Amino acid sequence: MGLTDENSSQVKINFRHALARVDFRFKRKDGQSVVFTADEIELVNVYNTGDFKFPRTSTTDNNIELSVGKWTVKGVKGSMTLNSAVSDFIGETPVQLMSANNQFVIPQDITMASDTHTDGMYLRVHGTIFDEASKLQTWPLTGSAADIYVPINTKDGKFKPGYRYVFTVSIGQPDNEGWIQFDQNVTVDEYGEYQETAENK
Repeated sequence: MGLTDENSSQVKINFRHALARVDFRFKRKDGQSVVFTADEIELVNVYNTGDFKFPRTSTTDNNIELSVGKWTVKGVKGSMTLNSAVSDFIGETPVQLMSANNQFVIPQDITMASDTHTDGMYLRVHGTIFDEASKLQTWPLTGSAADIYVPINTKDGKFKPGYRYVFTVSIGQPDNEGWIQFDQNVTVDEYGEYQETAENK
């Protein structure tokens, strides 16, 4: 800010991602022959509103913590619908069940939900589990569908700007109908850099 260059008429601007990207993928649990039908998936207890302050010094620093600006969350936590269409999956290869391939959230601290801490962040999946061979419904025990709750967290307990978080949730036949501990792997990938060329200037 406030810099000028008399030798060039161009102004160089470096754009960085201000949001975090989330990607939820589902697979059946290894060793189980189940078919899962989901008709609604949402991320619960996530901040959807905040104030963003642009960086006041530089956007070119390699340390993205210093050069992407700062978010301040505001309001109350809400929910974010990820998929509202009926989707079946039976394989052991993760499948992305999201209405939009790119889903973004405001960077924020995460408090993981549990059976005694339901105001923490979790994934709510409304669906039904069937036995693959017999096609008989095995969960829920009564009714056509029910909610499955998957606690959400990251390694450092944060959604950070400019990062993509990939969650893989393995769904199998549960032993009960309360909060269920699933196999859950989280990977974090930095966004790739955009290389400017003469053709795309």
